[in-house]
Amino acid sequence: MIRELFGLTRFVLRELCPPPLPSPPAEFLNLGKRALRLARQIAELGPRPPGSEAHDQLQSIISSSLAKLDCLVEDEEFTAQTPIGSVPMCNYIAKFSGEENRTVVISGHYDTIHPDVVLPTGRVVRCWRLYRQALGKRVTTPKVFLGANDGGSSTALLLEIARSLRDRSLKQNTWIAFFDGEEALAHWSQDDQTYGSRHQAQQWQQDGSLKQITALVNIDMVGSRNLRVAYDMDSNDQLRGLVWRVARRCGYARRFPVRPGRHMADDHIPFIQAGVPAVDIIDAEYGPGNAFWHTLEDSPDKLSAHSLGMIAHVVLEVLRELDCTGRQYSTGHVGGAAEGRAPIP
Repeated sequence: MIRELFGLTRFVLRELCPPPLPSPPAEFLNLGKRALRLARQIAELGPRPPGSEAHDQLQSIISSSLAKLDCLVEDEEFTAQTPIGSVPMCNYIAKFSGEENRTVVISGHYDTIHPDVVLPTGRVVRCWRLYRQALGKRVTTPKVFLGANDGGSSTALLLEIARSLRDRSLKQNTWIAFFDGEEALAHWSQDDQTYGSRHQAQQWQQDGSLKQITALVNIDMVGSRNLRVAYDMDSNDQLRGLVWRVARRCGYARRFPVRPGRHMADDHIPFIQAGVPAVDIIDAEYGPGNAFWHTLEDSPDKLSAHSLGMIAHVVLEVLRELDCTGRQYSTGHVGGAAEGRAPIP
């Protein structure tokens, strides 16, 4: 209870006295605004677990949006063996060709948890609602899980980053990967999670593509107004260092705190295990004490164009630096997350 109260107090103070933060340059702020509009549209579809009608609708949005871009689009269909049976899934890979035989992958997941496994509202959230109401602020909670941040923000931002690559000339190949089945379909375990990224890592290993991937940057839950990116200890040390240096140079050090100790089980882990330098950009403090995660509170009103624009700025600057230097990062050791640790500790 003390930990919960501490998390709520810290979150409330951020809302009452937000620290002064630099706004992303106009180019990236506008990109963030477009991503926010798209994330809201995606959330309106409702919960999007594999096999649902809303999931099929989102697949159509992703496919039709990528088809408008000057890139090769690959639909990687597969059948996942899950605790609830065989489930058809599909990854979407947008490939922008460069001049050199090296590839950087920007990835994220587009599915959401099943509505049957949504977490109940905790007492911290109930206290947060009372606080909002006491300040005369509107408090609305959707009746179904929307996954605005967890699933919606990464999908929308990946689509906008893909669109922005039309105007960028890069020497390296750049692949934008939309992974299916990141969420557990029953209970999070080593075998019930990250279906799409595990399949893709294996597929690229079999066809030889994995050898040319010099870095993978995964984004997840990156739209929160009070964004704090977790310092994931299972990400590649050198690549994580590059991301944090770029964020600091761009003026976002407060959003990228250095707090060792987090182990994030996410879509970067299968690639770490396969020997690819990978880093996870994920917010593990979504709401007071992470209380909005996997609950009905994950709604569009929690999202910010500023946060989405900031992440786009950092990711595209990292992409530019990787392109200019052509640096080869050594592969790092992976710890607890690969052994089945929960995605958000």
